[in-house]
Amino acid sequence: MNKNDELIRAFIAIELPEEIHEGLKKVQNELKDDMRDVRWTKYGNVHLTLKFLGDTEAKKIDAIGKALQDIADSFSPFVISLAGIGAFPNSRKPSVIWTGINKGVDETIRLANQIEKAMEKFGFEREKRSFKPHLTIGRVREIKYPSELKATLDNSNIGEIGKFTADRISLIKSQLDPAGSIYTTLFEASFKTE
Repeated sequence: MNKNDELIRAFIAIELPEEIHEGLKKVQNELKDDMRDVRWTKYGNVHLTLKFLGDTEAKKIDAIGKALQDIADSFSPFVISLAGIGAFPNSRKPSVIWTGINKGVDETIRLANQIEKAMEKFGFEREKRSFKPHLTIGRVREIKYPSELKATLDNSNIGEIGKFTADRISLIKSQLDPAGSIYTTLFEASFKTE
């Protein structure tokens, strides 16, 4: 197979600093005894996904990187604050456990919308659902303890987990592995600085 014909599973995200990963790990540890059905995201693998691309032709990577830099050039660094937990689609039948954003929401949505529009030009389908900024901290495959899971989600009192300054977006390669996904940053686009 020609290298240009290669398909790369990719997504666009804001990567997190170490102290945020540490804060998220504390939250996972706090919840794990009461949420036994959850498979927690591995330390260091949590990120703020802005657009999942899926299988992407390797020959498009450079052009996608340039499009991301064009978008990043129109943004200044902004603060993101993380707090609370929730579930998609709901606490009764959760498949994704997430932590939310309570500061930087508008900027993150604006950024995701610009990326969504730019990626359409590369043949990526526009997401049908509206973008809801969140960080996936765990997944539920099978629910064995439904009342335990629902009660913990409905009654959790997780305050601010941490805050950081978002100053770039990344194009990330995702390799699926039985031990968990392996992520490699292919391209970083820094926001403008004054």
